[in-house]
Amino acid sequence: MVGVDIVEVERVVKANKNGAIEKKILTKQEKEYLYMLSHVTGLGTILIRRLGEWFGSYEDVWNCKIRDLTKTHILNEKRQDAFWEWHKKEAELRLEYEQLEQKKIRYVAHFEEEY
Repeated sequence: MVGVDIVEVERVVKANKNGAIEKKILTKQEKEYLYMLSHVTGLGTILIRRLGEWFGSYEDVWNCKIRDLTKTHILNEKRQDAFWEWHKKEAELRLEYEQLEQKKIRYVAHFEEEY
């Protein structure tokens, strides 16, 4: 956790397949990437989770190369096209996320306790 401001970290608790509780650290930056991924047409919570598990972080999903996304076989061609279309709107999505924070609106992910 070097370089991560403790204020920017949220603990996320979820149950794995066996019902055991897993704790995951979600930085402010990771949450912003999750927010952007959640806008991609055709990507729901399951596909986003699978991509996150494959790439290791939501940031790595967002910044992946076309060939790497294709290699996962997680998204069909239509969803991949949607992913790249939304990717072009990154600046717009970042501004929208920043405006939420300015208005004191918290983005709550589906796996957070507050959801």
